[in-house]
Amino acid sequence: MEEVRIYIAEQRGEMVIDEGKLSSTLNYGEYASPHRKPIGRLHHVNEWRGCSGQVLTLPLVELSVSIFIPLEEGLVLRIKEQEYIVPLGSLLILPTDVEADVLTRQFGAGDGYFTFQQFVFSTTESHAQEIRSYVLPIVNPLDKNRMIPVLDNEDTPFQIYVGAFVGKVDYKLALDAGFDYVFALALDGNFEVEDRLLFQGDALSLPGFHKLEMECLSDTGLLLAIYY
Repeated sequence: MEEVRIYIAEQRGEMVIDEGKLSSTLNYGEYASPHRKPIGRLHHVNEWRGCSGQVLTLPLVELSVSIFIPLEEGLVLRIKEQEYIVPLGSLLILPTDVEADVLTRQFGAGDGYFTFQQFVFSTTESHAQEIRSYVLPIVNPLDKNRMIPVLDNEDTPFQIYVGAFVGKVDYKLALDAGFDYVFALALDGNFEVEDRLLFQGDALSLPGFHKLEMECLSDTGLLLAIYY
């Protein structure tokens, strides 16, 4: 049986890209480690950071599905002559059947940095899926202190849950028994997930779990969990 793995943010592989930076939780490009191999269908977990006016080029492999989540400022993706805007507080799912480059830049004017999270999953066959965007359920006070599913369709190889927490709160999430892995990432604040401590940017891989117990340890926190 595969073991539970924790991924410390400070131990990610890093590469400087002009004035920007790439931080990789799993193996990516020249960064390779025997402890950072793909986890099932999840091949890459990257945090990209670019400066205002910079365009980052991300190569996408064939038969893959990418998730893009802005963390600082909105994002503009350009692929095959089409542009897609991903505002802060939302995510975009981008399936690719053939190899392609996606150009990314900050949405709107600004003189700071833009940061976004990218997850890349492999697929076993070609799918004519649409590029879709979703608003994250993190603003409504009634949605606080619980994990909420983001996707409203069943043709993706995963489900995404997000939780915005206020205060030190316990929560238990029941998961679909049809999936095999949980990947949890602390986007903001500190959490205890299945008795493992996660600081901001830390991640946890849990194979074979069908429930997820967590506690927010900060005044506020934002936790992402992908079940696949």
